[in-house]
Amino acid sequence: MCQNFTTQLWQVLGGNLLLVLCSIFYLIWWCITFKPGAGSTPFGTMCIGIAFVLGMAGIVLSVMGLNAHQMEMPTRNIPGWIIVACGLVIYFVLLFLTGILLHRQVTSELLIITGWAVLELCLVNFLYGVGRFPLGITIFLLVLIILAAIASMICYLLYYNLPAYPGYVDGMIPLITVAASMMVVNLILMLK
Repeated sequence: MCQNFTTQLWQVLGGNLLLVLCSIFYLIWWCITFKPGAGSTPFGTMCIGIAFVLGMAGIVLSVMGLNAHQMEMPTRNIPGWIIVACGLVIYFVLLFLTGILLHRQVTSELLIITGWAVLELCLVNFLYGVGRFPLGITIFLLVLIILAAIASMICYLLYYNLPAYPGYVDGMIPLITVAASMMVVNLILMLK
């Protein structure tokens, strides 16, 4: 478990674990604040604050790991900038489609969903490139991340058209699916 981990791999794993914790605290905040008939509480506010700090720390640590030049192994992956560029294009296309064509109120969740998917795709691509993941596992994880992002987008689109309780549940689904998919990535990385 965690055999031959370099500082770079620990950063990638640590960043992704912080993002899992971010999702958990975000979910707790959602459950407290958006439960039908409930409202904001000091505990809920503390949870979203913790989620923000954990999320920012997770992103910084992950990006540090992805950008460090400490790996001696040759890479065989797609350059990360291509994934980021595609993610930006997809974000603006989704922004146009959801905001202009579908008249869905634009919220930060669209950026969060797209940014999360880009970061996770970069992470799996990197782990494949440095030889930590074989091709079969890489394809499985890429599909898992894309499915979690699609499920999150469906929930994003449905949210404002749902009654209170179904909307409450709908808001939980992306947080659960992204946390679960990140845990799968983390577990596979720790076991390889």
